[in-house]
Amino acid sequence: MEPESGSLPLRPTSTRESLQRRVSRLVHAKRIPMRNRVGIISFTFDDVPRSACRVGRDLLEAHDCLGTYYVCGGLTDREGDGDEPFHSHADLRGLTRAGHELGCHGFAHLPYQQRGLAEVRADLDRNRAFFDELGGDVPPANFAYPYGQVSPALKALASERFVSARGVQAALNRGRADLALLRAVPLYSSELSERTVADVIERTERERGWLVFFTHSVVDAPGRCGCTPALFDFTVRSAARSGCRVLTVAHALGQVAFRPA
Repeated sequence: MEPESGSLPLRPTSTRESLQRRVSRLVHAKRIPMRNRVGIISFTFDDVPRSACRVGRDLLEAHDCLGTYYVCGGLTDREGDGDEPFHSHADLRGLTRAGHELGCHGFAHLPYQQRGLAEVRADLDRNRAFFDELGGDVPPANFAYPYGQVSPALKALASERFVSARGVQAALNRGRADLALLRAVPLYSSELSERTVADVIERTERERGWLVFFTHSVVDAPGRCGCTPALFDFTVRSAARSGCRVLTVAHALGQVAFRPA
């Protein structure tokens, strides 16, 4: 299946798929009590279009923040479905040099619920080989389910291979976090306004939760699952000025799992 730039989470195509996703929230959980003393906000990008590496990166760094980029090796140096290509090898190396985190999003951006586990394992292995060739010190420890697709079997596999796996359930992580299916809020201009962004950040600070934003492109005229530079800048600026800490997923996990001395 050919991936699209900024591809939306796929809706279940059958009652069975819908049931799998619901059951996945309950089984094979890797729950930990959240020990962070302040709210945490993480900015993540799926598929990693070029604008995420450049515009998104610049806006994060303007506020002394870092992000997590969930990479599909099979999209590297490829054209997207519109005017914007995906990331390049140079983009990814630049992100890591600046301190941003690279995560795994599978290699070919496959709809995992429609594929057998053997094919999923092979796709994950191929993405790990891509990162080895990229020259990273260690393979990515954190994962995001392509298209947000998850089943009990996929969740169990992701739990074995990665420290965390992020889904697309639009909610705050608080109290106890399921590291095998982290909740995340879409930072899409088609869905959020500055007011709703401010509200969810305020709630994160008040409840000492972990808010994981995810988006794709950061362009002036985004599709349904992208973000304008203006909204992205407002969100990062609001997060940086709040009482929350803005951290990559990897760094947030340390704050969530271990109470600071």
